[in-house]
Amino acid sequence: MNELPHERVLKAVKYIFKRVIINIKFIIDFLLKKHKCILCNGGKNSSLIFKGWPYYYWKCNSCDLIFVGNSPSNRLYQLRVQNAYLYYQQMHKTNWRDWQDWKIETLRNLGFFIFEETLRREEKKVLEIGSEEGKLLEIFKRRGWNVLGVEPNEHFARISKNSGLAVVNGYIEDISLSNHSFALVIATHVLEHLRDPHIVLKKIFQILKDNGRLILEVPLTVDYYNAPVSYTHLRAHETSLHLVCRLLLQKKKN
Repeated sequence: MNELPHERVLKAVKYIFKRVIINIKFIIDFLLKKHKCILCNGGKNSSLIFKGWPYYYWKCNSCDLIFVGNSPSNRLYQLRVQNAYLYYQQMHKTNWRDWQDWKIETLRNLGFFIFEETLRREEKKVLEIGSEEGKLLEIFKRRGWNVLGVEPNEHFARISKNSGLAVVNGYIEDISLSNHSFALVIATHVLEHLRDPHIVLKKIFQILKDNGRLILEVPLTVDYYNAPVSYTHLRAHETSLHLVCRLLLQKKKN
């Protein structure tokens, strides 16, 4: 159906208005130095690589981190994450049994089961940050672990609770947990969604036992100029194989 003239004009006006808002926000963010790198504070050495609704992506020329200069509210962000996740599930129709088998094989390759054998039953406490629907926690629960999930999205947290899992709806930095109380902490595809990964890593080191294990997973995009930008990534894609290691070592030293 062909658009009427006034509909085309209205669409053009909306587009122009959106572009004006983008540029106004860009100027404000630039003046407020929101482009400063969260990892190394190399804000003066950052380059704008993508500007589009609703985010501005910068690349730090000092440490290679690609990050978002502006961020949405927590509520809006969680809604976008939920919609993206549900869309992915609908499109790919995840077979959860196959997914769990794949995760078990991943844990085996990481040498996790050797570590597990060194623990007494009462020491088997695992915390998953960003536990979503709790499918990974189910694996540990079946293996006799005391499991706890932290999930900021209310929808996913409710699904986990209905499955009989202990899950807290909230953000890990806001939840009170005993120091050195977990033998294992898991955060897969979490760091890239955080406004300040330093705060979360500091919390992880506080609650992790001295001989505990931390499993981290982040996306890697080498060709970041041609890679699709994900609007659910507040910190975009990691671009260095050693970035997370540097981040961990830096926080460990502090």
